[in-house]
Amino acid sequence: MIKLAKAFLISLCLILFYADWLSAELKVVYCNEGGQCPNQSQDCDSNHNNDIVLDSQTGLIWSRDAKLWEPLDFNNAQQKIKDLRLCGYSNWRLPHIRELEKLGGYCTGPKKCAAWLNANGFIGVQPYQYWSRNLDAAQAKTSLHVVMVYNFKNDLSQFILPTYLINAWPVSARPDKK
Repeated sequence: MIKLAKAFLISLCLILFYADWLSAELKVVYCNEGGQCPNQSQDCDSNHNNDIVLDSQTGLIWSRDAKLWEPLDFNNAQQKIKDLRLCGYSNWRLPHIRELEKLGGYCTGPKKCAAWLNANGFIGVQPYQYWSRNLDAAQAKTSLHVVMVYNFKNDLSQFILPTYLINAWPVSARPDKK
């Protein structure tokens, strides 16, 4: 009985350590329209739409709000992201499917994943589809006609028409200030 209790406590400690480690990988950066807030202990403009989340494991920078806009068709999603100025940065793009998959790797299951991400820095993460860019060079020419949609797990990916209305979540690997 004592061995079982010790094993349980060790397992519980490992789970708690692992959960803390994962959330430490995602860091909210408070911003205003011009850039980062000088005091990162609070949001200087109280507008989460201006904030970003740094993923230290991948080096990616995500918009904190995963639902900056209502669902968009593919062309409008690309244009909105191209025009986006967030936290003083300007080179935002649609994520690759592998980048969404990596973000989804922090949690399990689409609905659980959205809840976990929303509880760990993000706002507005939806438990369903997001536009993504295609990594396959052979399909790059058709990416404007057939677009990958992602639902946090690769087995749920599907190609759909670019006219469908889907969520768009901006990401940047190394944003340039403008």
